[in-house]
Amino acid sequence: MVLCLALVHHLRVAANIPLRLFIAWLRSLGATCILEFVGRDDEMFQTLLENKREDYADYTAENFESEVRRCFSVRDRLKLKGGLRELFLLKPADGL
Repeated sequence: MVLCLALVHHLRVAANIPLRLFIAWLRSLGATCILEFVGRDDEMFQTLLENKREDYADYTAENFESEVRRCFSVRDRLKLKGGLRELFLLKPADGL
């Protein structure tokens, strides 16, 4: 099992790794994943954006979920912090 809590937004904003690449890498591990998505309105995401020129418009809940569903089956999800964050339980998709 792979546990990724409060990681994706750091990889996207601080390391400039596209969601598609990170999620494809996770899928390549062949493991069940618990993955946390931190929304754009979360204070930690806003802190990461300080002093950045790019606005990371591709970092949306919709785009995240679309990329996840390309590689995984979403088995469960749980909203946190009033919906600003969400945990996903993911199983590798068959046939990839």
